[in-house]
Amino acid sequence: MRSTDRTRSAFTLIELIVAIGILAVLIGLLLPAVLKVREAANRSRCQNNLKQLGLAVHSYESAKGRLPSAGKARNATGTADIFLTADGRIEPSVPDTAIGVAHSLHTWLLPHVEQDHVCQMMDMSRAYNDPFAPANILAGQTVIKLYLCPSVSNRNGDRDAAAYAYTDYSAPVTVVIDSNTPRDAVPDLNGCVLPRGTRRRCALAADGSLRWLAITDGASNTILLAEIAGRGDYMGLTPNGASALNPKGRRSWAWAEPDNAFHVDQLINNNAIPQGGPSTCPWTRLNCGPNGETFGFHPGGVNVVMCDGSVRYLRDSIRATTYRALLTADGGDAVGTDF
Repeated sequence: MRSTDRTRSAFTLIELIVAIGILAVLIGLLLPAVLKVREAANRSRCQNNLKQLGLAVHSYESAKGRLPSAGKARNATGTADIFLTADGRIEPSVPDTAIGVAHSLHTWLLPHVEQDHVCQMMDMSRAYNDPFAPANILAGQTVIKLYLCPSVSNRNGDRDAAAYAYTDYSAPVTVVIDSNTPRDAVPDLNGCVLPRGTRRRCALAADGSLRWLAITDGASNTILLAEIAGRGDYMGLTPNGASALNPKGRRSWAWAEPDNAFHVDQLINNNAIPQGGPSTCPWTRLNCGPNGETFGFHPGGVNVVMCDGSVRYLRDSIRATTYRALLTADGGDAVGTDF
């Protein structure tokens, strides 16, 4: 007589659903831990990038006897753009009569970050985007990983719409956290008001004239370079509210663009704000568009490198008075303990 017993060779539907459910729960439990570990690794790499850039500034100073130019920026009174030319001239020597070409801090540092081949491509008498200097354009389109924070993942590649390579780090040149700064989210800001229009000098100047001795607030108490991940596109021509996905929207700066030196007039942004800010977010509002402020994609703050080469993590909850004291090179402000 034939046996009616059959050996079961597969899961039942209910068992399969239960197994999938258990797997989903395990993934849900493990994914945050995996993401946390990955962000910790990215943050460490970002800090190492800034460490290397800080060393590059020291190397430049040792070779030239002065600190590098931060790029092109407004002067201390906010009345004119100034910059350093390749032949060592400070422009404009007369307001509105600038002669020569400005270059970014990142361009000046190329020989000191093992990018001699990129530097040798460039004709420093011409701008990085000069249509009559195709080698300069190719140089500016070279992606340099040292200039990029690995935590910035929500942009389309490492180049902008014109194919120029990004940077996520740059130099603050002046700080003016004054009566124009929004106060609704920063109750502490009233203790950090400067007279309207007043600018205080940071560690690097656009004219490249400073030396370490000018950092009278102390090298360990003064920010040298900071994250500016997600700041305005190098074209910088879009109106408020431009989409971050727009080729001309608020994205990262090109490393070769001299205008990526920035004036700090806002507090630190935070990781919760989308890159470029929401579509209705004006650049002038605190923690919206990343304009005029340090900005990073690490939870709760940004990385900075100090003038002594040490790397610090500044939380976005830092008091405005402490933040301003860390930015100024010779302001004489007492640095707080909340960083």
